[in-house]
Amino acid sequence: MAKIDDFAWEMTNVRGVQSTISMPQAAKIVNAGWNEGNLKWRVLPRNEQLLVQATQGVDTATGLLNRDCSVMPVIIFTEDHKAETISRIVDAVKAFTVANDSERHRFRLATGNVGVMAATNELVKAQEFQILLWVYAAIIVLCLGLFRSWRPAACIIIPLIFVSIWCYALMVFLDIGLKVSTLPVAALGVGIGVDYGIIFSPG
Repeated sequence: MAKIDDFAWEMTNVRGVQSTISMPQAAKIVNAGWNEGNLKWRVLPRNEQLLVQATQGVDTATGLLNRDCSVMPVIIFTEDHKAETISRIVDAVKAFTVANDSERHRFRLATGNVGVMAATNELVKAQEFQILLWVYAAIIVLCLGLFRSWRPAACIIIPLIFVSIWCYALMVFLDIGLKVSTLPVAALGVGIGVDYGIIFSPG
């Protein structure tokens, strides 16, 4: 419990985290409640019976523990869903995991909106340039096969490369994150550019 409380405290102090909810936090509040609400008692009881008294009222429906207490989630609320914020929090979780994992307890990234976004962002980051390279490779092959010359293909491909660069620059300027919903838009821009490039290309 103390280690989970340390983790919740560490996460609360990460920039971009608004607040956290965990079983130890609930136990502290209950423990203070059993002592006339005195803030000095808002701590984790060292006595086993007092700890049972502080935690027995917390139901599994709260999502703070499972039936046999083998899993105790720490719910993290973030200030926003920007990629930088999510990445910073994930890095903090991974750093704490490396430093504090043991046979008695293991910390793992779980689900929730931010958890899904974090996994999605990591996948997009890993596949981003690979997808664009495959798109450009397909366009080059098709243009060479269609025009039977490298010159028209170059007239189509070179402007498209600049379009991709300008697209990323505009996304940075407008503070638009690269994720599953925006990556296809960038690829779509390449596709539309190919159509107009073929229409207006020589020959």
